[in-house]
Amino acid sequence: PDVVLVDLRDAAACAAAAALEPGIPRVAVAGENERALAAALGYDVATFIRTLSEVAAIAALRPFPPRDLAGAAAFNVALLKEPLSKRNENVLVGLKTRVDDFRVNGSEVYWLCRAKQSKSKFTNAVFERKTGVLATFRGMRTMERLAAKYPV
Repeated sequence: PDVVLVDLRDAAACAAAAALEPGIPRVAVAGENERALAAALGYDVATFIRTLSEVAAIAALRPFPPRDLAGAAAFNVALLKEPLSKRNENVLVGLKTRVDDFRVNGSEVYWLCRAKQSKSKFTNAVFERKTGVLATFRGMRTMERLAAKYPV
């Protein structure tokens, strides 16, 4: 599978997700806390929980002009646990370049990359180091496929 949805309220689902190959991304879409997933995996793990309705809204949002999206090499979204502080929104503004642009919408940061990501100086690690905020980045196509596979 391309990605696995994990309902953190279901111990069997957590265990099944833990048994999959490490390279398969897991997206937690329901649940009350990280403890169930950590128990299934055997180590602490950050989760970025979204309901199916939230996944659909993320997939549908286009925070950049159509011409910018058409010319982009990559269009990604960072899932955060909570909205960025004003300070961290300003940090993000400072990370904008001719290659990289960002838009914040609630607990998501949308990243438009105008060149191959390998040519960009921006990475998840840069984001986390500069803001002190944990995030998971996913391609918008992944979010669109999730929304299509699990419609609300």
